[in-house]
Amino acid sequence: CGAGFLQPALLRVGDLEISFERTLSKPDLAACFDILEDNMKEQYEVNPWGWDPKMKRAELANDEARFVLVRDNDRVVAFAH
Repeated sequence: CGAGFLQPALLRVGDLEISFERTLSKPDLAACFDILEDNMKEQYEVNPWGWDPKMKRAELANDEARFVLVRDNDRVVAFAH
């Protein structure tokens, strides 16, 4: 991914954190789910497999899940899973 694909606001964020699901706080996990839902729900809904929030929460909560969190003023604003 080239820098041209990054949104300018994301380039100003200074805090990155690498975490395992088992060490992620419940509010941070909830924030990740909200970001996922905001950005991906419509795309899943137009596909045959649809949007299944219970399944997506289970994927995020998997014991082996790893996250890269991007924070702005301690608030999770983006993540990679």
